[in-house]
Amino acid sequence: MGQYLEFHGPYPLLSHIHCLLSSFLGTYWTNNEGWETRNYGLCEWYGIQCHPETGSVVSISLGSNNVQCVVEGLFDSLPNLSSLSLNSNPLRSFDFNLLEKSQSLKELNLDATGITSIEGIHHSPSLEAISLRFNKLQQITELSMVSTLKSIRVSHNQLFTLPSFDNLQNLQTIIADNNNISGGLDGISFPPNLYYLDLSNNAISSVPSTSFSAVPSSASLHIDLAENQIDSLPVELCDKGKWNDGNVGKFGCNGLLCGKGHYSKYGRQTSDSDCDPCNSVSSFLFLGATSCANPIALKGSNSMPAGTVSFLVIMSIILFAMLLMIIVGIRRQKQRKEAERVFLAPTRQYRDRPQFEDNEII
Repeated sequence: MGQYLEFHGPYPLLSHIHCLLSSFLGTYWTNNEGWETRNYGLCEWYGIQCHPETGSVVSISLGSNNVQCVVEGLFDSLPNLSSLSLNSNPLRSFDFNLLEKSQSLKELNLDATGITSIEGIHHSPSLEAISLRFNKLQQITELSMVSTLKSIRVSHNQLFTLPSFDNLQNLQTIIADNNNISGGLDGISFPPNLYYLDLSNNAISSVPSTSFSAVPSSASLHIDLAENQIDSLPVELCDKGKWNDGNVGKFGCNGLLCGKGHYSKYGRQTSDSDCDPCNSVSSFLFLGATSCANPIALKGSNSMPAGTVSFLVIMSIILFAMLLMIIVGIRRQKQRKEAERVFLAPTRQYRDRPQFEDNEII
């Protein structure tokens, strides 16, 4: 049988449910099946997943459900909870100090919740994967203290720098694209087990090879540095033959970033996307462009497909030809009318003379 809610401490857990169920303005969740009536097993409530044998709650998934607060005793009541997903809810804030009691929590998804701080997250004892995308975070220093982390997703925030990850020996994935990370990566060390790194669409100016000194040469790292402000790459990185699915070994530095004045849809050369030269007047100042537009003025924009460009050119020529034909036709019509006016002028002049009766003296 599934768990039922019980009373814990001086405040009943019922009040915790009320916090979860109602917003500050008294509105309700999009789907509150089971949470409101509480007349059947907890495992049957919307968003709840229980262990098939023990019946204990192992997962809560309430994404896009108008949840606006998280109760203090949540993890006290659910000691076996391993996954919590509250993405796309108007939380605005989250008390990460609660994670200190979450001995089993391994996955936390708070994408698009409006949070601005992760203070207290270093207390988490077992967190392995955290997703904080589409929020308003400016720094994530405390994540470097959560030694159990394997995956960090913080794209589309307001980060201006990254912490060093050398203490996170289990970390495999870092996704931090579309932020405001600027300057060089000097002083930042990536862990040896890193498998996927996405720092595209930032304002990074340099990538020293020392940042990857802990990553083995035999590692098959996938790295995306496109659309930054990188002027050059260390030769040591261009020798990482297995990086980017072996494209660095095939294409050298182009396998990491296309050269200045060149572009590809990935910002680097792959087996299905070359680094093509740009025909624009201005040449690029930086490596890794994904279009022929100025990467600073139009950061992150994609180039128009060649088929679309050809179609627009053909249509422009056809429209110009039609316009020219209309202009010529109008001119010819005017010339024809002018010729007719000149030809008929004497006749009109004769007809316009005064008419006299036969007995009038002229």
